[in-house]
Amino acid sequence: MTLASHRWCVICGAHFWPDREGYSAHRLTCSDCCEAAFEQQELQAAEQMLSDAVPRALEVLGYSSIDEYAAARAEALDTQGDRGDCLTGIYFVQAGEDGPIKIGYSVDIKRRISELATASPYPLRLLGYMRGDGVRESEIQNSFARYRIHGEWFFPSWRLKKLIHQEAVQCDFDEGVDG
Repeated sequence: MTLASHRWCVICGAHFWPDREGYSAHRLTCSDCCEAAFEQQELQAAEQMLSDAVPRALEVLGYSSIDEYAAARAEALDTQGDRGDCLTGIYFVQAGEDGPIKIGYSVDIKRRISELATASPYPLRLLGYMRGDGVRESEIQNSFARYRIHGEWFFPSWRLKKLIHQEAVQCDFDEGVDG
């Protein structure tokens, strides 16, 4: 073993050789105890970064507190929903019977689904919609990032189907939408 292959533990400073004892070459600590301590330090650093970032973000957005932001967002969501013939919010549309699911936001869901259907080689089914804005759309998309196929299209995982079933309003204005 060459001298270049050994490391120093980022927690206790002990020398160790990552290739021995089943440790990967990318390991930063000498033992599982030190690994747990390292993970705890990373978690604390992330929490500190968030606690510093939230007040700054609120200030940039023009709010003095998280409660003021929450109230403004709740008010904005309350004004969404049905706008005459326009249905506004987050929608879930599936390509075919078992194809990918698109998570999107629109101020006119019917029109948006029609536009998507024109460009789609597969029939589209509107699985449901929910009240929300572009921020909530991004939150949902980020929570399903591991299932992302491309852009706003996601693998139809059981977790995504469960969210749609439990939180979205099931649609009745079109069984399917063909281009």
